[in-house]
Amino acid sequence: MQSHRSDFLRILIVSAVILATGCVARNSQPSTAAGLNIYSGFDSMVTPAGTRRPWPHRGVDIAAAVGAPIIAPADGIVMASVSEERYGIKLELVHEVAGERFHTVYGHLDRTLMKVGDPVRRGQVVGHIGTTGATSFQYSHVHFEITLHGIAPQDPEKIVIGCFDPNRAYPSDRVVLTWPLRC
Repeated sequence: MQSHRSDFLRILIVSAVILATGCVARNSQPSTAAGLNIYSGFDSMVTPAGTRRPWPHRGVDIAAAVGAPIIAPADGIVMASVSEERYGIKLELVHEVAGERFHTVYGHLDRTLMKVGDPVRRGQVVGHIGTTGATSFQYSHVHFEITLHGIAPQDPEKIVIGCFDPNRAYPSDRVVLTWPLRC
């Protein structure tokens, strides 16, 4: 009985956080990297609802309003623009400079503005936040993941350098990634 009560209280608290802030808090303490609400972290085995995941979370979930623009974190090419059961509407970009190749994936989009093969520029709007696909709750967010050479998952909070600044000069000799939402 105690376990059911604590599960109920956890869901009630998480629901109150959703209503109050529009996002789900990770461990009741949302990360606010660059002012963004990151509520489900990299490698987390527990969903924001408190249930166990069958596999580690290979990205971060960033809460924002439905329709908020997703921006390219670096120059690149669109590798995929599809709808899948798990990710919902998904966009995948590849960014390559001097032999470094990072893939970035954006899941649960409301819509994408790109098609396979399209070039993208850092800061370009490539899609919009949504609630598509399989999520713990039907809250609006983007699932953002990064892989090195398309195979080795990376923690975005350890790689991303900050928010996109249109007045900043970014290095051209290596891949430098910014957050996919405006800060």
